[in-house]
Amino acid sequence: MSAAVPLSAEDRLDIMDLYARYAWAMDSGDTEAFLDVFLPDATLFMSRKATGHAELRAWHERFLKDSGFPGSQHFATQFRFVEVEGNRVRTRVYVARLYRLPGTTHSTVIWQGYYTDTCVKVDGRWFYELKNAHEASQLRKHEFTATDYPVAEQFYDLGTVPA
Repeated sequence: MSAAVPLSAEDRLDIMDLYARYAWAMDSGDTEAFLDVFLPDATLFMSRKATGHAELRAWHERFLKDSGFPGSQHFATQFRFVEVEGNRVRTRVYVARLYRLPGTTHSTVIWQGYYTDTCVKVDGRWFYELKNAHEASQLRKHEFTATDYPVAEQFYDLGTVPA
């Protein structure tokens, strides 16, 4: 990729909105909205690799069986737009997933880490081409490249999938 070029304020806000749409889709259990933030051939690296909408759908449907769902919320912050080439932007973003303890007003962090994603603008709208999640403990172990990273053995409690 070429050296970073300026990214407009509008594009920055639109990419941040992409992350918000992703979090809302995850936390509300809206699989169609979840798929809507990914390009048709996008790849997701979390607990396992999923490529394309069919595999992404299956991944999200398994996520909905996670013991922390419903009742959890994702929070993304400290956005870094590290490489910009035309309508493709590589990002680094911190993320935490909180869970509201049943019967209380208290929450606890059940996962924290960071994303190293590739976002692509198509017809004026931003999508994920690559969504790559890493546990916080991996922060100092990687060079932030867009290659296949090893993923955690157990990222979310996805339960078992019926045959």
